[in-house]
Amino acid sequence: MGKPEHKVEGYLCDKAEAYGFLHYKFTSPGRRGVPDQLLIGRGHTVFIETKAPEGRLSEIQKRVIRKMRRKGADVRCCYTREAVDAFFEEALTWPEYIPSETDTAT
Repeated sequence: MGKPEHKVEGYLCDKAEAYGFLHYKFTSPGRRGVPDQLLIGRGHTVFIETKAPEGRLSEIQKRVIRKMRRKGADVRCCYTREAVDAFFEEALTWPEYIPSETDTAT
């Protein structure tokens, strides 16, 4: 992970694991502009685009993020490790999700 963006993304993944969130590198074949990471935890699903501190969203990323948000998706952008920390400070205040007894997924 030599590029600055990858340092932020790696930090996000490390924090997700430390706090018990599932995290997946999100790719959508044939669809450019989707956020980098998909995080699941505490009853929430969040898409996160990571960038280097001096990075910028491309126009297609801006369009995709707007479209996802209009459909109700929680999409965040993190440009620094501090932004990742701030995200988890918020996420850890979400009530813990407790599956119902009818939830048969394991």
